[in-house]
Amino acid sequence: MKSGFFAALVGSVMIVMAIATPVQAQEAVPSWQIIAADSTLEFEGVQMGAPFQGHFKEFGGTIQFDAANLPASKATIAIHVGSADAGSADRDKNLKMKDWFNIDVFPDAHFVTTSFEKGLATNQYVAKGNLTIRDVTLPVVLPFTLEFAKSDSGQSIATIVGETAINRLDFGVGQGQWSDTKSVGNQVKLRIKLKATQVGVGPL
Repeated sequence: MKSGFFAALVGSVMIVMAIATPVQAQEAVPSWQIIAADSTLEFEGVQMGAPFQGHFKEFGGTIQFDAANLPASKATIAIHVGSADAGSADRDKNLKMKDWFNIDVFPDAHFVTTSFEKGLATNQYVAKGNLTIRDVTLPVVLPFTLEFAKSDSGQSIATIVGETAINRLDFGVGQGQWSDTKSVGNQVKLRIKLKATQVGVGPL
Protein backbone atom coordinates (compact mmCIF):
# COMPACT_ATOMS: atom_id res chain seq x y z
CA MET A 1 0.00 0.00 0.00
CA LYS A 2 2.75 2.44 0.99
CA SER A 3 4.77 1.84 -2.16
CA GLY A 4 1.64 2.36 -4.24
CA PHE A 5 0.85 5.57 -2.38
CA PHE A 6 4.35 6.98 -2.83
CA ALA A 7 4.37 6.03 -6.51
CA ALA A 8 1.08 7.84 -6.99
CA LEU A 9 2.40 10.86 -5.07
CA VAL A 10 5.58 11.02 -7.17
CA GLY A 11 3.52 10.69 -10.33
CA SER A 12 1.27 13.56 -9.27
CA VAL A 13 4.26 15.79 -8.52
CA MET A 14 5.78 15.06 -11.92
CA ILE A 15 2.52 15.93 -13.66
CA VAL A 16 2.27 19.21 -11.76
CA MET A 17 5.87 20.05 -12.66
CA ALA A 18 5.27 19.21 -16.34
CA ILE A 19 2.25 21.50 -16.38
CA ALA A 20 3.90 24.30 -14.42
CA THR A 21 7.16 24.42 -16.36
CA PRO A 22 5.73 25.72 -19.67
CA VAL A 23 3.73 28.34 -17.77
CA GLN A 24 6.84 29.56 -15.98
CA ALA A 25 8.77 29.63 -19.25
CA GLN A 26 5.96 31.61 -20.86
CA GLU A 27 5.97 34.19 -18.06
CA ALA A 28 9.73 34.68 -18.43
CA VAL A 29 9.54 35.78 -22.07
CA PRO A 30 10.12 39.54 -22.55
CA SER A 31 7.33 41.62 -24.11
CA TRP A 32 8.16 44.11 -26.85
CA GLN A 33 6.20 47.14 -28.04
CA ILE A 34 6.46 48.12 -31.70
CA ILE A 35 7.73 51.66 -32.33
CA ALA A 36 5.39 52.63 -35.18
CA ALA A 37 7.37 55.69 -36.28
CA ASP A 38 10.48 53.56 -36.87
CA SER A 39 8.78 50.50 -38.41
CA THR A 40 7.75 49.75 -42.00
CA LEU A 41 5.77 47.06 -43.81
CA GLU A 42 6.39 47.23 -47.54
CA PHE A 43 5.15 45.26 -50.53
CA GLU A 44 6.33 44.94 -54.12
CA GLY A 45 4.37 43.72 -57.11
CA VAL A 46 4.34 43.89 -60.90
CA GLN A 47 1.66 45.61 -63.00
CA MET A 48 1.75 45.48 -66.80
CA GLY A 49 5.32 44.24 -66.64
CA ALA A 50 6.54 47.13 -64.50
CA PRO A 51 7.42 46.70 -60.81
CA PHE A 52 5.80 48.94 -58.22
CA GLN A 53 6.31 49.34 -54.50
CA GLY A 54 4.04 50.33 -51.67
CA HIS A 55 3.58 50.13 -47.93
CA PHE A 56 0.91 49.80 -45.26
CA LYS A 57 0.63 52.92 -43.13
CA GLU A 58 -1.24 51.29 -40.25
CA PHE A 59 -0.20 48.08 -38.51
CA GLY A 60 0.68 46.90 -35.03
CA GLY A 61 0.68 43.93 -32.74
CA THR A 62 2.17 42.18 -29.75
CA ILE A 63 5.52 40.44 -29.56
CA GLN A 64 6.90 38.17 -26.86
CA PHE A 65 10.37 37.02 -27.79
CA ASP A 66 13.40 35.56 -26.08
CA ALA A 67 16.25 34.20 -28.20
CA ALA A 68 17.02 31.79 -25.36
CA ASN A 69 13.42 30.58 -25.14
CA LEU A 70 12.12 30.28 -28.70
CA PRO A 71 9.41 27.67 -27.87
CA ALA A 72 7.66 30.21 -25.60
CA SER A 73 8.09 33.15 -28.01
CA LYS A 74 5.16 34.36 -30.08
CA ALA A 75 3.92 37.33 -32.10
CA THR A 76 0.64 38.58 -33.51
CA ILE A 77 0.63 41.32 -36.14
CA ALA A 78 -2.51 43.07 -37.43
CA ILE A 79 -2.39 45.04 -40.70
CA HIS A 80 -5.08 47.55 -41.69
CA VAL A 81 -5.14 46.75 -45.41
CA GLY A 82 -7.16 49.88 -46.19
CA SER A 83 -4.04 51.89 -45.33
CA ALA A 84 -2.15 50.52 -48.35
CA ASP A 85 -0.22 53.18 -50.25
CA ALA A 86 0.86 51.75 -53.60
CA GLY A 87 2.15 54.98 -55.12
CA SER A 88 -0.91 55.63 -57.30
CA ALA A 89 -4.29 57.12 -56.39
CA ASP A 90 -6.09 54.75 -58.79
CA ARG A 91 -4.19 51.74 -57.52
CA ASP A 92 -4.88 52.68 -53.89
CA LYS A 93 -8.59 53.06 -54.65
CA ASN A 94 -8.76 49.68 -56.39
CA LEU A 95 -7.00 47.91 -53.53
CA LYS A 96 -9.85 48.89 -51.19
CA MET A 97 -12.55 47.50 -53.48
CA LYS A 98 -14.36 44.16 -53.54
CA ASP A 99 -12.10 42.45 -56.08
CA TRP A 100 -9.02 43.22 -54.03
CA PHE A 101 -8.91 43.57 -50.23
CA ASN A 102 -12.65 44.26 -49.89
CA ILE A 103 -11.98 46.38 -46.81
CA ASP A 104 -15.68 46.80 -45.93
CA VAL A 105 -15.82 43.08 -45.15
CA PHE A 106 -12.17 42.28 -44.37
CA PRO A 107 -10.57 45.45 -42.96
CA ASP A 108 -7.53 43.72 -41.46
CA ALA A 109 -5.00 41.02 -42.29
CA HIS A 110 -3.31 39.05 -39.51
CA PHE A 111 -0.06 37.17 -39.09
CA VAL A 112 0.13 34.87 -36.06
CA THR A 113 3.29 32.91 -35.39
CA THR A 114 3.18 29.19 -34.68
CA SER A 115 6.91 28.78 -33.98
CA PHE A 116 10.32 30.42 -34.08
CA GLU A 117 13.52 28.69 -35.19
CA LYS A 118 17.19 29.64 -35.06
CA GLY A 119 18.88 30.44 -38.35
CA LEU A 120 22.42 29.63 -39.45
CA ALA A 121 24.02 32.93 -38.49
CA THR A 122 24.15 34.38 -34.99
CA ASN A 123 21.45 36.99 -35.62
CA GLN A 124 19.27 34.98 -38.03
CA TYR A 125 15.91 33.45 -37.16
CA VAL A 126 12.83 32.08 -38.89
CA ALA A 127 9.26 32.84 -37.92
CA LYS A 128 6.64 30.33 -39.05
CA GLY A 129 3.02 31.32 -38.83
CA ASN A 130 -0.38 31.74 -40.41
CA LEU A 131 -1.27 34.73 -42.57
CA THR A 132 -4.95 35.59 -42.94
CA ILE A 133 -6.16 37.85 -45.76
CA ARG A 134 -9.81 38.06 -46.85
CA ASP A 135 -10.66 35.26 -44.39
CA VAL A 136 -8.20 32.91 -46.12
CA THR A 137 -5.51 31.54 -43.80
CA LEU A 138 -2.31 30.00 -45.17
CA PRO A 139 1.12 29.16 -43.68
CA VAL A 140 3.93 31.64 -44.28
CA VAL A 141 7.63 31.40 -43.47
CA LEU A 142 9.43 34.64 -42.62
CA PRO A 143 13.25 34.59 -42.30
CA PHE A 144 14.54 37.60 -40.40
CA THR A 145 17.57 39.12 -38.75
CA LEU A 146 17.52 40.45 -35.20
CA GLU A 147 19.76 43.11 -33.70
CA PHE A 148 19.71 44.45 -30.14
CA ALA A 149 20.76 47.86 -28.87
CA LYS A 150 20.21 50.16 -25.90
CA SER A 151 18.33 53.46 -25.93
CA ASP A 152 19.67 56.57 -24.21
CA SER A 153 17.48 55.69 -21.22
CA GLY A 154 18.90 52.17 -21.07
CA GLN A 155 15.90 50.34 -22.56
CA SER A 156 16.51 47.34 -24.80
CA ILE A 157 15.70 48.05 -28.46
CA ALA A 158 15.23 45.25 -31.00
CA THR A 159 15.37 45.72 -34.77
CA ILE A 160 13.80 43.00 -36.92
CA VAL A 161 14.32 42.91 -40.69
CA GLY A 162 12.71 40.20 -42.81
CA GLU A 163 11.43 39.39 -46.28
CA THR A 164 9.13 36.77 -47.76
CA ALA A 165 6.82 36.33 -50.75
CA ILE A 166 3.22 35.23 -51.20
CA ASN A 167 0.92 34.58 -54.14
CA ARG A 168 -1.97 37.04 -54.03
CA LEU A 169 -4.39 34.73 -55.84
CA ASP A 170 -4.00 32.12 -53.08
CA PHE A 171 -5.72 34.64 -50.80
CA GLY A 172 -8.33 35.74 -53.35
CA VAL A 173 -6.71 39.15 -53.77
CA GLY A 174 -7.38 40.48 -57.27
CA GLN A 175 -10.49 38.76 -58.60
CA GLY A 176 -12.45 39.05 -61.85
CA GLN A 177 -10.44 40.78 -64.55
CA TRP A 178 -7.59 41.22 -62.07
CA SER A 179 -7.02 37.48 -61.80
CA ASP A 180 -5.13 37.67 -65.10
CA THR A 181 -1.48 37.52 -64.09
CA LYS A 182 -0.48 39.18 -67.36
CA SER A 183 -1.88 42.46 -66.06
CA VAL A 184 -0.89 42.06 -62.39
CA GLY A 185 1.71 39.53 -61.31
CA ASN A 186 0.71 36.80 -58.87
CA GLN A 187 3.75 36.99 -56.59
CA VAL A 188 3.99 39.81 -54.07
CA LYS A 189 7.13 40.41 -52.02
CA LEU A 190 6.71 41.51 -48.43
CA ARG A 191 9.44 43.34 -46.53
CA ILE A 192 9.19 44.08 -42.84
CA LYS A 193 11.32 46.25 -40.60
CA LEU A 194 10.18 46.46 -37.01
CA LYS A 195 11.80 48.39 -34.23
CA ALA A 196 10.51 47.50 -30.78
CA THR A 197 11.33 48.36 -27.21
CA GLN A 198 11.21 45.93 -24.30
CA VAL A 199 8.37 46.90 -21.99
CA GLY A 200 8.41 44.08 -19.47
CA VAL A 201 8.29 40.35 -18.98
CA GLY A 202 5.23 38.22 -19.71
CA PRO A 203 2.03 39.10 -21.60
CA LEU A 204 1.32 42.76 -22.36
